[in-house]
Amino acid sequence: MIVEELYELIGGDLAMEDIFNPAKRDARAHIINAFSMCNADGTRPRSIDYHSFRGLFTPEFYPRRFALKDSLYEQRLDILGLLLQHVLHRYQTCMPPVKYCEFSIGVGDLSSAHIFDILRSFSPPHDANCTNTETAFHQIMKHFPWFTSESRNKVTYRFLAGFNRQFVTLDKDTIDVENAEPYEQKKAIQLLAEAPQLAVHHMLNEIIRSRDNDDSMLFSILTNKLTKLEKTADDIPQFYDWVVGLDLCGDELGFPYCPFVAKKFLEHVRQRRRSNPNYGLRIHGGENVAAVNSTLPGYHLFVSHMYIVLLGIEYLKQELGYGIRVGHGIAFNIIFDCKGDTESSSRKSSILMAEMKELLRKILQNVALEVNITSNFYLLGESVRRGRTEGQTHSLECFFKLPRVPVVLSTDNDGIWPIDQCQSKHFGHHSLAAEYCRAIYSGKRTENITTSTIETNERFRNPMVVLHPKLTR
Repeated sequence: MIVEELYELIGGDLAMEDIFNPAKRDARAHIINAFSMCNADGTRPRSIDYHSFRGLFTPEFYPRRFALKDSLYEQRLDILGLLLQHVLHRYQTCMPPVKYCEFSIGVGDLSSAHIFDILRSFSPPHDANCTNTETAFHQIMKHFPWFTSESRNKVTYRFLAGFNRQFVTLDKDTIDVENAEPYEQKKAIQLLAEAPQLAVHHMLNEIIRSRDNDDSMLFSILTNKLTKLEKTADDIPQFYDWVVGLDLCGDELGFPYCPFVAKKFLEHVRQRRRSNPNYGLRIHGGENVAAVNSTLPGYHLFVSHMYIVLLGIEYLKQELGYGIRVGHGIAFNIIFDCKGDTESSSRKSSILMAEMKELLRKILQNVALEVNITSNFYLLGESVRRGRTEGQTHSLECFFKLPRVPVVLSTDNDGIWPIDQCQSKHFGHHSLAAEYCRAIYSGKRTENITTSTIETNERFRNPMVVLHPKLTR
C-alpha cells in the first residue's frame, strides 16, 4: 500500500465526524492511536485503559506505531526524521535540559545505510566528532518545511545497536540464519518450566564455547546480524562515532540468554574499545519476569531464568571488566528479598536462589542499573513490580545499600509513556525531568500501600522509589 492509498483509506481531508464509512472511521482511529496513546476518538486514555496494556508486549502496547513504522519509513523516510527531531526537542526543552542521550536502534535499521543517514542528520553544532560530513538527507531537508520550524538541536546523541534476544536457535534442526524468525515464546517458556536444567545447559555451553574460541550455536542468527552491521560500518567512515555500544532488547520472558557472551560479540567489543574505550553493553535484564511463591510450580521457572541472566552478566564482567549496564533489574530486588524458603517444593531452586543472592552482591558492583519508573509502572504486571509480598511496591533501597552500584534514572521509551508532565505540574518537567520529579515525590511517601488504593484510583500512581541520600539534598 502506498501513502496515497492509505490517505484515501482513512477518509482523506474529511474530519472524523464527516466520515460515515465504518471501515474508514476505524482505519482513521487506528492511525490516530498509532502515534499516541489516545483512544479511538482522540480523547486521552483513562487509567483503566493503561491497565489493559500493562504486562503485555504487543503491537497495541508499544503502541501500534511500531507495527506501522517499517512500512511508513520505507515510503516516507522524513517521518523517521520528524519523530527523531521531536524527541530531541523534548529533551532540550525540559528543565533542566538533557545534554546527552543514547537511542537504542534495531541492528537492522543501523545496517541500512539510508536509514542511518537520516538518523545522524540532526547533530548539534557543538558536536565536533559527528558534524564533519553533511548527510544526504540533510541536503534535502529544505524541501520539508516542518524541519525548519523547530529550533536547532542542542542535544548530543548517539546510538546503541539493538539485538532482539528472541532470535535464538534452541531447535538446532530449524536453523535458517538468513530467513530467521523470532523463536516461539510459548516454547521458550515451556523449556524453562519443564526442563530448567537444559535451559541452563544451553547458556553454560555457550560460555564454554566462547572460552574455547569456538563459534556460537545458540546465537548464530545474531552473530550473523552483527557481521552485517560491521560490513555497513566499513562503508561509512564515521559509523562508530555514532554507534557507541550494543543493546540486548525484546521481551525477556522465556529468553534469559545473553548473546553478548559469544566469541563474535566479545571480539567486536574489544576491537571497538581500541578506538573508543567507552564502547559498552546494555542488557535488559530482570525486567519482565513474574515472581511466584516458592511453593508453586512456577517458582523454578523464575529461578532458572534469573540464574541464566546472572551467568551471562558474570561472564561479561570477567571478560570485559567494565562498560556494562542493566536495564530495569526489578527481579534483582526480588532475589534480595528472598529470606530462604524452607517450604519450597524444589530444593534445587532454593539452593540456586541463595547462591544468586550472594552472587548478585559481587556482580552488580560497577554495573550501572538503569531504572525506569514510569515504564516499569505501565509495562510490567504487579507480580513483577511488587515481588512476592502483597502490598509492597518495588523499592530501590536494597540497591543503594550495596557498595559501588550506580543507579541511573531513565525514560526507557520516551514518547510512549505518559511523561509529558510531572504529577505536580511543574513547568518544564516533562521527559527525563518528569522522571526525577516523580522519583523525588514518591521518595517522600511511605513504601507500604494497599492494593485497593492502586486499583480504585483513576489517577496515575507513582511506583515507590527510595532515593539515594545525595539526591534528596
